[in-house]
Amino acid sequence: MERIKRSSDGYFYRYSLEINPDRQLLKNRILAIKQERIDDIIIKTPELIEKTFFEKVKMLKPRHQRDMGRIISMIKVFTLLNVWFRDRDGSSVIASEEDITEAFKLWHTISEAQELNIPPYVFNLYKDIIVKAYEEKNYEDISLESQGISRNEVLKKHNDVYGRALSDWTLRKEIIPMLETSGLITQEADKIDKRKMLIYPTTLSTISKIENYSGTNGGVIKERGDDI
Repeated sequence: MERIKRSSDGYFYRYSLEINPDRQLLKNRILAIKQERIDDIIIKTPELIEKTFFEKVKMLKPRHQRDMGRIISMIKVFTLLNVWFRDRDGSSVIASEEDITEAFKLWHTISEAQELNIPPYVFNLYKDIIVKAYEEKNYEDISLESQGISRNEVLKKHNDVYGRALSDWTLRKEIIPMLETSGLITQEADKIDKRKMLIYPTTLSTISKIENYSGTNGGVIKERGDDI
């Protein structure tokens, strides 16, 4: 989405970045960090990193070596951003357990999308838009066969949740193919209008996401083909 904004009006995009107060605060903080002249960041509890990592990863894959490198980089970023509140050893700063915890929190927000090989934006759209729209459509009729959602329903929900329009072309040609390839959705022809395709979140993914969002058992819906 940022690429679309930048391509649509490059001047206004750059201007909006420059006047963004959060971005200005970050720039000032980075300049202040440079003045601290830190040469190295020391992590004295690598066993905590290993323990936390393997709480989520049960089977190692080649890509996890790259993931670990990214997590360590995130830990060091958190340490640098809080350099004034961390222990020092000469020109080195020592990462705290809080830095490790925060780095993993950030990593967990994007790791599921990484595992599915889809952009975080598309994965968030799946959770916030498709699963939610599917849940709402089937919430009151849990005793019936679940109904899929149309592309128009996805577009409307996107506008309601994110406050901006999503083009039908982008949904059809980019987002839906990625979600199908990752196994997060299936499409089936509408029984009434065979020309219209309906979207269904896949069973396992839908159950886990709806349980996380509902907070109680009362909001969990029935999956297609399941008996109550």
